Amino acid sequence: MGKGKLKTVLILLLIALGITLFLIFNYVKNQKDKNLRASLLLSEIEEKFEKGGCEKILEDIKLFLKVYRDTPSSKVALSFLIRCGEDQRIDELLKKIKDENLKSLYLERKAYWLYKDGKYEEALKILRNIGKDSPNYLSKRLLEAFLYEKLGKVGDAIKIYNEILTLERYSYYGNIAYVKIKLLGLNGNISQFFKGAPEGSKGP
Repeated sequence: MGKGKLKTVLILLLIALGITLFLIFNYVKNQKDKNLRASLLLSEIEEKFEKGGCEKILEDIKLFLKVYRDTPSSKVALSFLIRCGEDQRIDELLKKIKDENLKSLYLERKAYWLYKDGKYEEALKILRNIGKDSPNYLSKRLLEAFLYEKLGKVGDAIKIYNEILTLERYSYYGNIAYVKIKLLGLNGNISQFFKGAPEGSKGP
C-alpha cells in the first residue's frame, strides 16, 4: 500500500473514531439528562401518591413507564403499580410466580402493606427475602430504613441511608436518603457524597 493510500486510510479511521466518540458522548449526556428528568417527575408522582393515593397516579405511572422505562427510576414506578394492585391476591400470586424479579416486587408490596398496618417486624422479615440482585433492592432498602425508624432503631436506619447514598447518590433514592438523614439531625456520610452540602446539626 502506497503512502498516499495509507494516509487516506488513517484519516478515514480518525474521522470514524471521532464520529463514534461524539455519538457516545451525546448518548451519555442525553441519558444523564433523561435520568434526571425521570427522577424529578417521579418525585412529583410520589407527592401526588401521598396526597391522593393510587387513583391520583396510575395514569401518570403508565405514561412514565412509556417514556422512562430505560431509566433507574422505572423500578420505583413499577413498585407503585404493584402497590396499587389487588391486596387480596398477593399470597396466591406469590405461590405461582416463578420469575424472581417479579416475585421480589410482590414481596415488597406485601411488606409495604404490613408497614402501613403497623406490623413492622413482620414487614422486615419479608424484606429479608429480597436480595441485592433484585431490581427493587434500593426500594426495599428504603422501606427497611423507614421500618427501623418506626421501631426506634435510628442507627440501623442511618446505615441503610448511607448505603443508598453510596450506591446511587444522585438518584431518587439518594435524594430521599439525604433528606432523611438531614431530618434525623445526623451527619452520616453526606459530606463525601454531596460537595458543598451543609453539615447537619447534632441529634438531641
